Amino acid sequence: MAFQRIYIWLFVFIVVWSLRSWAVYGQTWTPSSLRCPCVCTYASGPQLTLALGPGSFKQVDCSYRNLYTIPNNLPSDTEVLILGNNNIKKISNLRGVTRLKYLDLSHNYISKILDGTFENNPNLQYLSLSWNELQVVSEGAFQTLGQLSRLLLSGNQLGYIPSAVKALSSLVAIDLTNNRIIKVLSNSFENLGRLQFINLHSNLIQNIQPVAFSHLPSFS
Repeated sequence: MAFQRIYIWLFVFIVVWSLRSWAVYGQTWTPSSLRCPCVCTYASGPQLTLALGPGSFKQVDCSYRNLYTIPNNLPSDTEVLILGNNNIKKISNLRGVTRLKYLDLSHNYISKILDGTFENNPNLQYLSLSWNELQVVSEGAFQTLGQLSRLLLSGNQLGYIPSAVKALSSLVAIDLTNNRIIKVLSNSFENLGRLQFINLHSNLIQNIQPVAFSHLPSFS
């Protein structure tokens, strides 16, 4: 009987320990709206730590769901939103996620970003629009993103460096690889005093103006 009790207590301990470990790495969370359009979990990991710092974040993962639009019932307390590998052509329905810090829209079919697209997302720190069909980025597209530190625009059809990036005063890294950029102007990265990493690999660059990078004190 004593051995049976020890076995039972040991079994209970292992189950509880496992559940606690699972809670740290993938616990589901109940959104304030009590609805989750995709998969809602507490997320952490190296990529999120690099982008947002250490911690666990409320994530909604809607990747690989054959979506044509961004769900209109996203939980208002969403911090990380993954929408990669869908069929989305237009960025919409982000008005209610004002706490959003991390947005992945890579591998979709977005062709343009208009003024005001992110006007209700001032806390955004990481934005990936890689591998879309971007040709147009309006000058005021990023006007409200004063906290954005990482911007990924690789794998698009941009023929120029969007002037909209000049509004990103907190930008640390920008990826513009695999586009159709022909030249880098003297003011392409103006006002970006914190910028440290620029990747322009695999473009069609023919001309880089002499002072294009001279006003970037943090650039390495």
